[in-house]
Amino acid sequence: RITGVTHHGLIIGGVNPERIEPLGEGPGVEPIAVSARDLASGTHHYDLVSVAGVARPPKPAGKNGATMRLATAGGAIELRFDEAPPDPAALVDSELRVRGLAAGDINDRRELVQPYVRVRSIEDVVILKPAPADPFSSELVSVGELQRVSAAALRGRVRGVRRASPG
Repeated sequence: RITGVTHHGLIIGGVNPERIEPLGEGPGVEPIAVSARDLASGTHHYDLVSVAGVARPPKPAGKNGATMRLATAGGAIELRFDEAPPDPAALVDSELRVRGLAAGDINDRRELVQPYVRVRSIEDVVILKPAPADPFSSELVSVGELQRVSAAALRGRVRGVRRASPG
């Protein structure tokens, strides 16, 4: 039971809680598996969601937070951590499943312009496949094949000769 004061939001209203009282125990809410397209549509805005993809390098955000992108077959998904993982760089190139709140930046016309998943902490991250121990051990691909490498893959390894440009 939540007691508080309601407020109007840009898209939906909410409650500023003054008191939260548990009424009993039950199963937790299961997250909805979504894609980058689902997030962009706004259909699951403020739902508990689950996304999966390959982690890209993190960036610090705010006082204690971090942002990170997941490369997925359907496009990149931005993650915004309230509490930065202890070693976020260690997640890079790992395949992750992340649970969080579907949210996004809204413009003055109340349109969703930048969807993201708000993640509380590292406890909401599951490593499905760890990053390769040696990122340079992957198979060589030609430059022509580089764009055909899986959309979820972060890195592709190429070998060639750099030629000086004329002039």
